[in-house]
Amino acid sequence: MLEVGFVVRRAVATLAYEWHTEEWTVRGSADSDGLVGATLQRSLGGQNAKLACAISALLNHPNDKFRLGFGITAAII
Repeated sequence: MLEVGFVVRRAVATLAYEWHTEEWTVRGSADSDGLVGATLQRSLGGQNAKLACAISALLNHPNDKFRLGFGITAAII
C-alpha cells in the first residue's frame, strides 16, 4: 500500500513573465515570499540537434541570499 499526502501551510502568489524570440528566451518571476528569479536562455541550433545554454539568477530577499547558475541542455531529434 502506498500513501501520499501533502500539507499546505500558506499560500504563495507568484507573478511570472516569459518572452520568446527564435534564439532567445527570457523568464522572470517574483512571489509573495520575496523570491525573485530570472533566466536568460540562448538557443544554439543544428539540423538534428537542439542545444540551449542558460544563465539564471535567484534572489531570496528576506534572507539576502543570491545564487547564480549556468546550464546547458541538449535534445537530439
